[in-house]
Amino acid sequence: MQTRFKKNAKVADIMVTAIGGTLSVGMMLYGIYYFGFRETWPELVLNLFYIACLAMIWMYFYNIRITTHQFNYWCSLSMGMTVLLRDILFPPPLANLPMSSACFTLAVMLLIMLTYFYARREWKSYTKNNLWIIFAIDALIATLYHLDIMFYEPIDEYTNYFLTEIWIRPTITYGLVACFIKDDEIIVTNKTNNEMMKQTLFLGNIITMDEKRPFAKAALVKNGIFAYIGSIEEAKKLADKDAQVLDYGENFIYPGFIESHCHGHLAGYRAIGQADLTQAGVVTNYAKYREVMKDFIAKNPQRDFYIASGWVENEEYVSKAYLDEICSEKPLLMQTGGGHSMLLNTKAMEWAGIDAAYAKKWGYDLVHVDKNGEPDGYICEGPVFEIVPKLPTTVEDIKEYLLAWQDIAFKTGFTAVGDAGAEVVHRAAPQAYYELQKEGKLKLRTYAWMYVTDNIADPKAEIARIAAQRANMSGEYFHIIGAKAFLDGVTEAHTGWQNQDYLDSPGYHGAERFNDHDKMVQLIVEADKEGMSVHVHSEGGGATHYMLGCIEDAEKITGNLDQRNVLAHLHFVTDEDVKRMAATGSVPAVAPLWSPKAPGLYEQEVAYVGQELADQAYPINSFYDAGANVVFHSDYPVSPMMDIKLSIYTAEKRNYPKEAFGGITNPRNMKEAITREQSLRAMTINVARLFHQEHRLGSIEYGKIANMTVFDCDFLHDDIEKVAQANIVATIVDGEEMYKA
Repeated sequence: MQTRFKKNAKVADIMVTAIGGTLSVGMMLYGIYYFGFRETWPELVLNLFYIACLAMIWMYFYNIRITTHQFNYWCSLSMGMTVLLRDILFPPPLANLPMSSACFTLAVMLLIMLTYFYARREWKSYTKNNLWIIFAIDALIATLYHLDIMFYEPIDEYTNYFLTEIWIRPTITYGLVACFIKDDEIIVTNKTNNEMMKQTLFLGNIITMDEKRPFAKAALVKNGIFAYIGSIEEAKKLADKDAQVLDYGENFIYPGFIESHCHGHLAGYRAIGQADLTQAGVVTNYAKYREVMKDFIAKNPQRDFYIASGWVENEEYVSKAYLDEICSEKPLLMQTGGGHSMLLNTKAMEWAGIDAAYAKKWGYDLVHVDKNGEPDGYICEGPVFEIVPKLPTTVEDIKEYLLAWQDIAFKTGFTAVGDAGAEVVHRAAPQAYYELQKEGKLKLRTYAWMYVTDNIADPKAEIARIAAQRANMSGEYFHIIGAKAFLDGVTEAHTGWQNQDYLDSPGYHGAERFNDHDKMVQLIVEADKEGMSVHVHSEGGGATHYMLGCIEDAEKITGNLDQRNVLAHLHFVTDEDVKRMAATGSVPAVAPLWSPKAPGLYEQEVAYVGQELADQAYPINSFYDAGANVVFHSDYPVSPMMDIKLSIYTAEKRNYPKEAFGGITNPRNMKEAITREQSLRAMTINVARLFHQEHRLGSIEYGKIANMTVFDCDFLHDDIEKVAQANIVATIVDGEEMYKA
């Protein structure tokens, strides 16, 4: 069985915990047998809380269905109940008044301390110092009880019973100190001694993103953890003589880059399981699309279903007849790159049950119909997200797609990612992640938000479902951190939820998806209770304004301004809402890669929302100025670019380099340009902070996980045009090269 240990765990420490368990169970049974239930029931109640603590210690020790947060939470609660009952509400009468007063005072102090930790959510991040203080106070209370019983109380048949009972809780609190660990201290016992002692010395120009030591020349890694950062000379002195040396010369070593918002299953699916329409370029080309789809079908005759992705919509309207001409015998679906619109052939519509009644149920804005009132094959938003999870696939298929995605991420330079809606494509995706993690194949740390349907009927039950998934599936490489919801669509599809009507559609301001204020507030509150966040797709300004109102109301209930809820995409945001974003501690996930004026798309935006608003798109600098924790995202593969160097370039220039699209784009909203250091932070330490992992990831510092990305370019100081030409050299996870160019 896989177990968890402190790095310096001792058999004696574990034996103390076992003794505590034996004492607690033994005294409970002895009390019932010898004194009877009526005499000993208060002690029996106390022992139930003691046993609960011990059960959780052993569950945690053996890694059985309990997380660090749950362990800290319930042990704190159980311990607090024993203090309240035994030492404050029903304290034993002591003959020595000063001792009695001292015990009561210490008990109140101990309860206040536990309550303080609990109220400040400190049970999420207990330290050894917290626990030693608790043990010390508890042991002092027990010592005073012991002295009173031995020297001031009459010796009778209860004496030995009480002497044993009063030492049960200090024994257990010592066990909590002895066996307590954090997730980053997990060591799997089936590793060999050689693996446990692995050392690697990394040499190069190190940009740490640590304000205390921003630059270094060497990093010593032991067991996948940074043990030293500084000079080459000192690192070599500290390294074992048989340590591996990876010398990257004049190349630049950065903290492992982190993608805050992507879609892993979909990325792998599109890479190896779908026809790739992006081969046709960034401009709509239906003739080329036809060619790509026919070629894919010819190469995959065994498939019962065909899907093509990367479709770029324009003013030319196509219907199911276009796809029927390509394939009429089997279902064929064509989806936009953004994933919000889809075209189905006749066979696919039959499979999906899309008929006149279906169109009427969803509305004709989302299910288009012909002049006879029959669906013509085009759907968008809600119907798309209802149909996609029903597409035929298996857990083994998804695992194959996730491994393909992992290769893409490592080749691009990312060492950890946020999967924004891991269940969006298929509900079995979390199971696939979990199995790959168990098999040791998943090395791309993935922090996932689970998909919540629009205006979910029972937000409390939904968060409970996600919390249960977290308890069953979360581990070192796949960790569930919250819920993901869609507030709207996208402006280019006429479905972004705006603050004003679309210019071409008076009375219509976009698609409102999750728009039930009270349910969203409840979702946020329930997520906070579980130590989770809510991540929303918020493209239009109206969606963002609505969501910030929900967060403000939720924070009035929770009092927590550090839940780190995420609003992603943020095409249009008012100045007022920029400030509210920072004030609520919400995290803006922005995409600098979307900021340039792209021919066709920009003109479409102007037609929909007006030039003034279109020219204010995609704020980034304003969020930084307001004090928000800004993170970059690509939305890959919904958006086809996931590129570190181009993210830095477009964040500074608000345009693409000429080599990217032949110089056809133009800069936009230059006042929102940011510095390169801000860009690096938005892809490293800021994202780690979003995941509540800033103590483990995001910078090259002592004690953190040794994730690094190596480029042949100094992103901070090289000419910006050179940045655009940078090449990745290596991607390193846990001190091991996962990719080398």
